[in-house]
Amino acid sequence: MAGTGLTSNSPGWSTSLPSATWGDDPYALWHILYRLGMSELPISEAREHLGEVVSRAEYAHEHTVLTRHGRPVAVVISIDDFRELQAADDEVDLAAARQALANPEPRIPHREVLAELGIGVD
Repeated sequence: MAGTGLTSNSPGWSTSLPSATWGDDPYALWHILYRLGMSELPISEAREHLGEVVSRAEYAHEHTVLTRHGRPVAVVISIDDFRELQAADDEVDLAAARQALANPEPRIPHREVLAELGIGVD
């Protein structure tokens, strides 16, 4: 963004990519998004340039991993990207629920499981 002086070449701003495992990974979408345009930025620098970090997320759909002492701790993404991730996560959950419901094994009611564990049900 003009005027802020923060670019992807600024100190602390990194576009390093982690190795990812593919296959039946239910979080493959997260891995893909990380590989397709996530940057890393220490929280101390993000604090100084928060407006630009948010604008990059909002308008360029850039994902910024915030780090503390070199360790990833949070991600800034646009609300649209967040909603897409939530929808993808919901689809994974629905697929798992459908698979569980299709299983012919007998089901045990929740109350019975709680009683067996000695957990009171109100």
